[in-house]
Amino acid sequence: MKGKIKDHGIIVKFSEYSESSLIIRCLTSKHGLISILAKGLRKQPQKNTLLAMGEYEFTLYAPSDEGLYLFCEAALIKEHGFEYAPEIWTAAQCGTELIAAMIIPAYEHEMIYDYLRLYLDYLGGVKSNAILVFWRFFTRLMQIIGVPFSTSKCMICHAEDTKIIASAAATADLVCADCYYESADKERYLLLASQSAGILALLPQIGNYLNLLHIERGTVRQINAILLVYYQAHFHKKLKLNSLSVLEQFYG
Repeated sequence: MKGKIKDHGIIVKFSEYSESSLIIRCLTSKHGLISILAKGLRKQPQKNTLLAMGEYEFTLYAPSDEGLYLFCEAALIKEHGFEYAPEIWTAAQCGTELIAAMIIPAYEHEMIYDYLRLYLDYLGGVKSNAILVFWRFFTRLMQIIGVPFSTSKCMICHAEDTKIIASAAATADLVCADCYYESADKERYLLLASQSAGILALLPQIGNYLNLLHIERGTVRQINAILLVYYQAHFHKKLKLNSLSVLEQFYG
């Protein structure tokens, strides 16, 4: 092991390791996604107060090579009390689960960390329709990492702020009404439900509409499917977010 390091981190996941220890999966500001071995922490209840999605200043021993960091201590910076609001908690899990599935370049560690922190802070003030906030989080995250998902631009004619009515089945890129009806191969596209199209158009400013929408479960399923297809098309791997299927159950 190398010497001690300090870094701010948000806990993404806990896993039991042996009868007394934990593996802490954590997104940190300087080191990105890391795994921390906390030896004996489960047998020290007075110290075992780390909270999922809590933000901490960690003191760690860095590994000599790629591998587990070793836990030394953690000072709480901010706690998120989402456990008392299941829908909000699940939306927060969607965000951390999404980031945990990604490979984040070193030059983007701090930017992604700050964005996750802002997402969790924003969710703290949300009362309902938290999935709208997650969808906005997803699309902005794609923009940050260089594969922007435009919710108002047609993939064919590239017109901005046009009426979107369909998505490409293979890539989930969106298609306007004119291009869809002019297409000779409509089987390549999936028609959007009217509410899905409306929400996608509002997504960049969705914070203004959180309390005004009653979201149908069919809309949730369709937009979730579009985002998952988009991720797979650009990263060439399937994205499975267990928390997203749970979040779906809050709607309908």
